Amino acid sequence: MYLSDNRIVHRDLKPQNILIKEGIIKICDFGFARKMSAMTMQLHSLKGTPLYIAPEIVSERPYNHKVDVWSLGIILFELAVGRPPFYAESYHKLIPKILSDKVRYPKDMDVSLRDLIDGMLQKSPSSRYDWPQIINHPFMKAKSPLIETPLEQNRKS
Repeated sequence: MYLSDNRIVHRDLKPQNILIKEGIIKICDFGFARKMSAMTMQLHSLKGTPLYIAPEIVSERPYNHKVDVWSLGIILFELAVGRPPFYAESYHKLIPKILSDKVRYPKDMDVSLRDLIDGMLQKSPSSRYDWPQIINHPFMKAKSPLIETPLEQNRKS
């Protein structure tokens, strides 16, 4: 949400660019990131890693921070299921899957997690969740007692 609030689009969120240490999550590799000026509403260049790239980028339509929401949804699906929701042997075979295939959720997936991921993987950016919807989603509120935010860790000190 910090990136979005500061009009920064990462454009290459993937597991390799997310660091976790002692329960603190950090995003790295801002090589494709772009800070949008107050006048810039959308970006146009083709950036990102194919398995995590949003439909609006592969279809070469203008895009905004919601491409990062899509990528995070792909990552969450992959963490929960063990594979990405869209996969193909080549980029050219992957594009149609990203653009038109429906996500196939395992029957035993937690309903709340499925709802969260589904909101993040909407093909249309206008239908896709925004950061406040993600942060306030019931799945995010029902956290494990093993996971503490840095603020909670500091309160214990």
